[in-house]
Amino acid sequence: MMNNILIIKQTGPEGKPVNKVFIQGCIESKRELYLAILLDRESKGPFIFASNQGGMEIEDVARDTPDLILKLPVDKASRKSFIQILNTIVNQTNYQDCKCLQKMMFK
Repeated sequence: MMNNILIIKQTGPEGKPVNKVFIQGCIESKRELYLAILLDRESKGPFIFASNQGGMEIEDVARDTPDLILKLPVDKASRKSFIQILNTIVNQTNYQDCKCLQKMMFK
């Protein structure tokens, strides 16, 4: 993989060079949750993107079942805390292990 061109949905047909590879030790997971903090081009602000479907094919989930995707804008003016946002994610995705999610967010 190193020093090759990676071609996936996110890179487009031209691909991107692979300069780094991150390796994570093996863990046993009971369930996968997709969680990302992204920048919204329209509002030019951050939002949290979450799904209880997890996995690597989140684009397929977004295309086929968009109702399973949770998009939470991070409103800087309201100063909504990460704990409030985590609670919303837990409630709306039925992801009950909030402590694990908090560890992921604040690691």
